[in-house]
Amino acid sequence: VCVILVEIWCIFNERKLRSSKLHLLGFLPDESTIQKFWKLCERRLSIK
Repeated sequence: VCVILVEIWCIFNERKLRSSKLHLLGFLPDESTIQKFWKLCERRLSIK
């Protein structure tokens, strides 16, 4: 699960998106969206 979440986090990394087809299509999540996603991941990982 941790590996999957880390991979998803890397997908949303702005530096990686800049040179991708997603960026060319206009997809670039704002920082608040990424922070909300990361907080959700942290909560999911803390549940045992």
